[in-house]
Amino acid sequence: MHIKHPVGVNMEKDIIMMQKVLMHMKMVENFMMVGQIISRKVMSMKVKRIILKDMIYIKDIIIMIHLLLIFLIIIIIIIIMEIMILHMSIVMDMDPVCGIIR
Repeated sequence: MHIKHPVGVNMEKDIIMMQKVLMHMKMVENFMMVGQIISRKVMSMKVKRIILKDMIYIKDIIIMIHLLLIFLIIIIIIIIMEIMILHMSIVMDMDPVCGIIR
């Protein structure tokens, strides 16, 4: 059986025990610090990933808007060309398909 000795009788054992307890407390504190740092890193990575996903969606939307604008400009140019061809055919009495003067 382990017999408890009164404090101060065996000072060296008490000091060694206290040092061991302090070492264990420091180890636990260090582990907690490491855990907090890792959890912060993971959270910041999740936030960055969400922001990056949003940025990718925004980039896709901007690219789609640009493509739509280019498509609309091409359609407008084609319509203007058709109107000019029809106008020329009426004014100069030309065949609008072949461009031959009647």
